[in-house]
Amino acid sequence: MQRIATILACLVGLLAWAEGDEFGIKVYTVAKAEQRIALDGKLDEAAWQEAVSVGGFMLYGKETRSEPPTFWKATYDDRYLYVAVSCDEPALDKLQPIPQARDAHAIFSGETIEMFLDPNHTHGTYYQFGINAVGNVYDSRGTDPVWNAAAKAAAGRTEAGWTLEIAVPWQDLGMKPLPGSLLGINVCRDRQLDGKQWTNWSRVIHGFHDPPRFGHLILSPPPGVLEKLGTELRKGARRGPIIIYGKEGFRNATYLGLLKDSLARVLANLASLEKLAAEEQNAAVRDELAKSVAQYRQKLAPAKAKVEALAKIDAVEYTRLDLAMTKLGGELAQAAWNARLRALLNSI
Repeated sequence: MQRIATILACLVGLLAWAEGDEFGIKVYTVAKAEQRIALDGKLDEAAWQEAVSVGGFMLYGKETRSEPPTFWKATYDDRYLYVAVSCDEPALDKLQPIPQARDAHAIFSGETIEMFLDPNHTHGTYYQFGINAVGNVYDSRGTDPVWNAAAKAAAGRTEAGWTLEIAVPWQDLGMKPLPGSLLGINVCRDRQLDGKQWTNWSRVIHGFHDPPRFGHLILSPPPGVLEKLGTELRKGARRGPIIIYGKEGFRNATYLGLLKDSLARVLANLASLEKLAAEEQNAAVRDELAKSVAQYRQKLAPAKAKVEALAKIDAVEYTRLDLAMTKLGGELAQAAWNARLRALLNSI
C-alpha cells in the first residue's frame, strides 16, 4: 500500500508540472497612501499620482494585446485596499450603463471590471468583485455569491474612456495590511461595446477563476523581501519570467536575489537526481541516471558561473538567465519524478 501511495504521489507531481505554464509572473509592489482616498471615480488624489499604472491586458485565451487598452493601479491604507482602473473606450458615446442591484448577475451584462483577490496566496480561498461602469458591485467567495464584503466602488469618465475606484476592506479579506504581505490579484475587463471582448491582465487558462495564474500584490516590501519570494511566486509550477512593477522600476539587488534563488532551486533538483542515481539498484538505470546528471551539470555550468560572478544585471539578461534556469530546473524535477516512479514500478 505504501508503494502504491508513493506511486500516486509521483503521478500527482508529474501532473502538477504538466499543469504549469510559462506565462509571465506579474508582481505589483504597492505603496501605502499617506492621505485619505475619496471614492469618487476621479483618481485625482496624490496617492493615485504616485501609484504605478500597469497595462498589457491580453485577450482571454490568446497571446494578443487587447484594444482598446486597460490600465490599473493600487494603493492601500490601514482599512482598505484601493484599486483604480482606467478603460480607454473609443465608443464612449455608446456607453449608457444600466444601474443594477447589489450582487445582481446582470452587472456582468454591460461594461464591467472583474477583480480577483487571493489574500493569503493559497490558490484556494479567493474572492471575486465585479464592478460595472456605474460602480455597482457583485462580490463572491470563489463562485459563491452568498458571501458579501463591505466593498465600495465609484465610476467616472474622462475624454478617453471611463474609470473605476474600488475599495475592499482588509477585514473582509481576513488579513492585516502588514508590509511585505503577498496577495494574489487579477484584473479583467468585460467589454460589450462593438462586440464582446474578455481580457485579462495576468493570463489565465481555466476562465477568470484561475487563482494559480493570478498576478501578485506585495504591500510596501521591506528591503530584501522581494529577493526571497521566488519559490512562493512560482507556486503551482509557474515557469515564466518574474516581472516586477513598482515606483522604483528595475532593482538590481532584487533581480540578483531572484536569480540566486533560481540557481539554488536548480542545484537542489540536481542533487535530488544525483541521490536517486546513487540509490538505484538496477545497474542499467543507475548508469543512465548518472549520465543524465553529468549532462545537466554541464548544461548548468555556464549559467551557474555567470550568476555567481554577477555584481550588476540588466532586465534583459535577468530574464534570459532566469528563464534558462527555470526551464532546466523543471526538466530536472520531472526527471527526478520519472526516476522515482520507474524505481517504484521496478520494485513491484
